[in-house]
Amino acid sequence: MRPLACILVAVAGGSSACAAISGLDSYSASPGEGADAGKAGHGGENADAGGGAGEDGASASDGSASTEGSAGSDDAGCGEGVTCTGGAICVEGVCTGGPDADADGASGSAGDAGCTHVNLPPSINVDATQWTFATSPTWNCTSGGTTTITANASGASIAGDDCGGSAVLGDITNAYAQTTGGLDALVIRLKGLTVTGGHVIELAGTEPVIFLVEGDVTIDSGGTIDASASGTTAGPGGNSSACGTSTGTNSNATSTGGGGGGFGTAGGYGATSNGNSGSAGGAAAASLTLQPLRGGCAGGTGGGGTNNAGGAGGGAFEISAAGTISVGATGTAYLSAAGGFSPGASTSVTSNGSGGAGSGGAILLASPAAATFAHSSVLRAHGGGSGSARGLSSNSNAGSNGSTTTDTPAAGGSGPDVGGAAGAAGGLCAGTGTTCATSAAGSDGNHTSVAPPDGSGGGGGGGSVQVISAAATAACD
Repeated sequence: MRPLACILVAVAGGSSACAAISGLDSYSASPGEGADAGKAGHGGENADAGGGAGEDGASASDGSASTEGSAGSDDAGCGEGVTCTGGAICVEGVCTGGPDADADGASGSAGDAGCTHVNLPPSINVDATQWTFATSPTWNCTSGGTTTITANASGASIAGDDCGGSAVLGDITNAYAQTTGGLDALVIRLKGLTVTGGHVIELAGTEPVIFLVEGDVTIDSGGTIDASASGTTAGPGGNSSACGTSTGTNSNATSTGGGGGGFGTAGGYGATSNGNSGSAGGAAAASLTLQPLRGGCAGGTGGGGTNNAGGAGGGAFEISAAGTISVGATGTAYLSAAGGFSPGASTSVTSNGSGGAGSGGAILLASPAAATFAHSSVLRAHGGGSGSARGLSSNSNAGSNGSTTTDTPAAGGSGPDVGGAAGAAGGLCAGTGTTCATSAAGSDGNHTSVAPPDGSGGGGGGGSVQVISAAATAACD
């Protein structure tokens, strides 16, 4: 790959600016409103650096076309049936390149011999310009089946349905240090990604997963990408050291439940035997931008730490695409990172409180035009439900994992009998923007007043979802 040619930067008025970089032979710009982009001949012969074009190339210094150069019919804004002439190439709707390139490469092809203009994915949490996507695979997962990707610091693996041989880890970077700090991640580079027809891509392991896609992404008709936790097993990037005070508090008494994990919303508190707030739930995180990318947080242990584990935090994944991201265009699709349930309290110790449940994790989508959603498709990062306390009959019941397909709170474990307090419901986070349109904190634990009284853990809080617009990076391949 040749050096970076152009970085597209959004500016006021919805147009884009392109800054020349010293030492580079070409760069291109998206048409600005002041350049009469729909009519002016960008990048035609003799075009000047102002962005105007036409046979005479006359243009004002602010990029607006002059009377002589406004027609520019030979090199008008390209695309939709309009082609470039004179050796120019269509990039972002603008003809760039040609035989008369000037010093900054605003036109002409002499400096672009052998160069293919490409758009790289937005550099969110990564530096996409360090890689070429020329040999990256295109995943076409179009029928029912499950593809499991496991991302660990020691390496990554793929198992299950290989989508007709297209789903391969042919171009990845393991243990990648995010440019924004935080956890190392698994970066999977693709030319395109399609998940439809009920196919499931399941993400597991310890590292969050970043999909960098040079082309378009389509998740449709039952297609699913899931980075959820399951019980006490965290999703990829969950339960990390980044959680801090978002981890639920461990209980300090055998009859008290643990606090639920927090992230986008707070976890519920673990109840004491008299119903008071015994173990604080994890706090909502100060920043939910997912830069760096990270998952959800664990619930605290219950029963004074006597074999009563908390549920795990949901994992995290990012999809950064230079093209479009479409979710559920013809049928509902699912992207999820739910938190895990906590088990029922130990049945070997009298008057035991249960652990808190884990919080939802994180999903980040970035593309030049914000991802589109249809057929009730949303991103979900719901919290898990906590298990019940131990009953007189020495029974208890686990809570439920956060839902991956609905916005119904995860249920707490039902009370087994007298003395066994029911678990608490999980929190919620679902939406298609930078906040969760459906949002709720984890519920507080319950208690029973019948001897031997005990309390259950708190429900896990919701996670974070972020759908943002971010510029692609133009480059020469």
